[in-house]
Amino acid sequence: MERHWSRLVALAWIGVALGAGLAGRGCRCAGGGLGGPCESSTECTEVGLNVCSTDLGRCVECEIGGDCGGRGSCVNNRCQPECDRNNDCASGICSDLGSCVECMTADDCTAGAPVCNPYDGQCTTGCTTSADCANGGNEDICDTDLGVCVECLNPVDCGEGQTICAGGRCAECTGNADCPAEQPLCDPVEHDCVECLSNLDCGPALPVCNPRGRTCGPACTDNTGCEVGVCVLDFGFCAECGVNTDCPAGQPICDTSRFQCTECLGDGDCPTGEPLCAGGECAECLGDGDCGAGFCVQLHCVECLRNEDCPTTVPFCQLDGGTCVECLDDPDCGDPGLVCDGGACVGGA
Repeated sequence: MERHWSRLVALAWIGVALGAGLAGRGCRCAGGGLGGPCESSTECTEVGLNVCSTDLGRCVECEIGGDCGGRGSCVNNRCQPECDRNNDCASGICSDLGSCVECMTADDCTAGAPVCNPYDGQCTTGCTTSADCANGGNEDICDTDLGVCVECLNPVDCGEGQTICAGGRCAECTGNADCPAEQPLCDPVEHDCVECLSNLDCGPALPVCNPRGRTCGPACTDNTGCEVGVCVLDFGFCAECGVNTDCPAGQPICDTSRFQCTECLGDGDCPTGEPLCAGGECAECLGDGDCGAGFCVQLHCVECLRNEDCPTTVPFCQLDGGTCVECLDDPDCGDPGLVCDGGACVGGA
């Protein structure tokens, strides 16, 4: 997945940090939630009003849905919540931030996954040490205060280019002050330093802010003006797609919050075997609670994370597949006449 987190990951960040001839990037509208006047998004420093509206010349919460992350759609320059009550959610519950999640507290979780992760609203088996987080994903450190696996506890846990740890996640920035001159704006959803958030952040040579990548580029009036992709006529920029018919079979839906092709926008777009939509990708699971007695690793259910998760009949955890097997090496068979072949003890040649 390119440059986007799932709606649940975006929720974690929300909890931590709360031109002229061309159409703007989003709705032509006026309404509440307006900040002060602006000529570029660098002037929009009030929390929650990070985008300089192309049409209004005022700091606003959003111009397109992509500005809202996991918080729903952009209406009248304000992010509308995904839900207001539990009945609005196809599954799970409605959080205080207006997003559908699996849990708000441990009381919402089952015995198989009894810990509610406050960062993503998912039920998990939890952790007591970082050894419990060795599942092949980025979240390989145990936050022992919360009992959940995270990507970082301190900035030193983060890789090059990501100098900030917030909400258990590594990031480039939490505000414009963290960004260099060539990419002066902090994307309030992705927490990456970017070139632009609206057309007003771009100069006359490259006047249009493309929401995919948040870079300034040339305006277009038809597809011939685009080196790749198509011209989104309503906004005057080149993108991967403008409508679903621009997308391939494997990613048949055009996500118009970023104008990129994706596998899904909601759970209803996904097949039975992978019934959950996570960040545009159909997934088998979002948390351990979706896997019965198993564990959720990189959106797929596995049987085990360590040997202790396996029964005595198949006591070893094969980490590359997350399955319990009879053996990993020949000595595990306990009989010199047997060899380990594909996780099973068989007679030697």
